[in-house]
Amino acid sequence: MKLSFTRYGVFALLNLAIISFYGSSQYFAALLIFVLSLAVLFAEGNKKLFFLYVVSAICGPVAEMIAVYTGHWTYAVTFIFGVPSWLFPLWGNAGLFVVATWSYISKRKN
Repeated sequence: MKLSFTRYGVFALLNLAIISFYGSSQYFAALLIFVLSLAVLFAEGNKKLFFLYVVSAICGPVAEMIAVYTGHWTYAVTFIFGVPSWLFPLWGNAGLFVVATWSYISKRKN
């Protein structure tokens, strides 16, 4: 990973801040999160991370759509099948953060 774990921590906090402040304006929040995603993906320059981002951005929301459909939870503002539009790039970013965390942990000595 080219970016430091600290920068990925800031990345995670920025995702949280965007949802906290702009979550009800779902398209604007989705755009901000997607721009943040692109910045990290370009900084990393890794095609495997891009693939992980796409898979996470699809599978995460699909799992949540199933949970919404079965009545386990709901969102106040929805886009498609009961989930907001910002959930797609947010799940993609979650995948990137998990890989960065794993990379950081695996490099540390016991």
